[in-house]
Amino acid sequence: MTEELITLEEVKLHCRIDGDEEDQLISGYIAASLEACQIHIGRRFG
Repeated sequence: MTEELITLEEVKLHCRIDGDEEDQLISGYIAASLEACQIHIGRRFG
């Protein structure tokens, strides 16, 4: 298993989000942003 570059918990803490109502949406944002970064630099993380 590879270590996550950024976790859901880290994002929620940074954004001051409590509860779990938006966890699925935030997880999608994390995945999309990591994919965009990887495409931009032309390299895969992990």
